[in-house]
Amino acid sequence: MEIEKLGNLCNISSGGTPSRGKKEFFNGDIPWTKISDIEKSNGIIYDTEEKITKKGLENIRNKIFPKGTLLLAIYGSVGKTAIAGINLSTNQAILGIRLKTEAKDKLDLDYLKYWFQINIETFKNRAVGGVLKNLSATIVKNLEIPLPDLLTQKRIAKILSHTETLIAKRKKSFQMLDEFVKATFLEMFGDPVRNEKGW
Repeated sequence: MEIEKLGNLCNISSGGTPSRGKKEFFNGDIPWTKISDIEKSNGIIYDTEEKITKKGLENIRNKIFPKGTLLLAIYGSVGKTAIAGINLSTNQAILGIRLKTEAKDKLDLDYLKYWFQINIETFKNRAVGGVLKNLSATIVKNLEIPLPDLLTQKRIAKILSHTETLIAKRKKSFQMLDEFVKATFLEMFGDPVRNEKGW
């Protein structure tokens, strides 16, 4: 199986944070993604908690990632991913990863997304820093990814996506069951703190 460095297959760069001291850089209409947006998303980002202005964007070198870009957290929640569902900007804690034209028949972005998720612990071990460990664009560019043929990559991504959906449904079922058990207990015995039924 072929193995290739990500930097040979993808354009990889980080965003930036406009100066917080300048109010004219914030509260605009340009989506500006933080790691919390990745964590709250269901894998695709359609909106962001904060937005910046055109001047704010200029302050971070007009860095916009187009719809379809793979976003990778490199600070804090190392290895968390999401796909840009819209054109957006990001802070410096997030890398935007786009396939190079010549790599489109070699690598599937959904496959890459799951490859990152599966290898999170490995990335954490390779991360550097103190309490808040982080990766760098250089480390990510030098990561070597196994490349089965494109059809196999798509099949792997589809299976993992289906599995992820089933896990999410199962978690929701357990949550609903837990809430049902609690509600049934309270109905039968009342609140144990208030001891409504005199037990």
